[in-house]
Amino acid sequence: MSLLNCSCHVKFPNSFTPNGDGVNETFRCYSLCDFKKYELSIFDRWGERVYYTESPEASWNGKVRGKAAPSETYKYTLVYQSVDPFDQEEHQVKGSIYLIR
Repeated sequence: MSLLNCSCHVKFPNSFTPNGDGVNETFRCYSLCDFKKYELSIFDRWGERVYYTESPEASWNGKVRGKAAPSETYKYTLVYQSVDPFDQEEHQVKGSIYLIR
């Protein structure tokens, strides 16, 4: 997996605030790309996966099993493949997100 020579760029915020004020309520990937493959996983500090989606349009609302997740840093991993015929490699992006309540 590589980020080199990738024609598809993805961006993530570094924090979000699911506090009900209507601003910055969810965490998601931002990209103008079309994806052939998209797998976003979010993990808590113990390495337990708390969110997973295969939909680029989906977003995490800061809940785990229906309950508000605590304010802390979470790790994310995105594995994706673009529909771009000139870039058929599978790419991986890792980072962290801070959930603020």
